[in-house]
Amino acid sequence: MSKSLIAPQSTYLGLLTVGKDKPNGYNLGSCFLKSELSGTNVSRPRTISKYVLAFFMLVAGTMHFVNPDFFLKIMPPYLPLHSELVMLSGLCEVLLGILLLVPGSSRLAAWGIVALLIAVFPANVYLYQHQEIMPAPSFVHFLRLPFQGVLVLWAFWHTRLPSSKETADAVSTKVR
Repeated sequence: MSKSLIAPQSTYLGLLTVGKDKPNGYNLGSCFLKSELSGTNVSRPRTISKYVLAFFMLVAGTMHFVNPDFFLKIMPPYLPLHSELVMLSGLCEVLLGILLLVPGSSRLAAWGIVALLIAVFPANVYLYQHQEIMPAPSFVHFLRLPFQGVLVLWAFWHTRLPSSKETADAVSTKVR
């Protein structure tokens, strides 16, 4: 039986903890990651959320290079350098998605995602005002606007250290 959830000699690899917490063996399979800034354990939902957000950012950023014409169409005309801004925003999305998964940079990357989502919001407003750019029902265009707010809140959640309840829940779970 394990004395504690995470031993002092543990190494954190993705969703697994590899650590010598038994006198004569290794424990594999903890569903927690060590938070790079707080030294606390992070719950599985938070970890999964971070990976999903990173994947979303990588896919969205890649689409700027695969289909730049779509992003060029939704650029408000008052912004200069449309092609350059589309490529720059795509590059930022890819880099921030990667950095979200790098220990020590994930909170800063989450702040970058928040800032980027706010910065590109005018493109969503422009698309709502010019729905002929992307034929879809009017309500679909409208839903894109509050959805951007949901994405901002999602990224913002990853700027925060785990709550004391979340940390307590993670620590109280025993590895079998």
